[in-house]
Amino acid sequence: MHQKPDLVIVNAEVVTMDTSQPSAEAVAVSQERILAVGDNKDIQALAGPNTQEIDGHGLTLLPGFMDSHIHLLSLARTTQELDFPPAEAPSVAAISPTTLSTTAPSGSDSSTNSARRTTAATESQTSAPSGARAIVPAAS
Repeated sequence: MHQKPDLVIVNAEVVTMDTSQPSAEAVAVSQERILAVGDNKDIQALAGPNTQEIDGHGLTLLPGFMDSHIHLLSLARTTQELDFPPAEAPSVAAISPTTLSTTAPSGSDSSTNSARRTTAATESQTSAPSGARAIVPAAS
């Protein structure tokens, strides 16, 4: 190996996903690329004077695993919610795919807005697709 690692992680439970070497104790990394996996002694021997060493304290390490970090349940829940304020959605028909590009009438008084909220809430509860739920703001 020609280049010295920037980082070595030792004393870890390294899961390699490689059938020829399914586990290891340490990993050497240079410029965000894995250089080597192996036992602590072999990986520490690769380190240079400027190599950072991290003690894994026996924790599991999955080298190369890229986590997009989504909260799966939260993501699923948000796909089941609609968030249309009454000015944009006076009824369920107003948010159908064919009418989404139209806008609600402007200049309505507060009693009309209140009626729209009630209508939107009632229609969304009775007409929304199974599992969908409309988020309707409280009357101001």
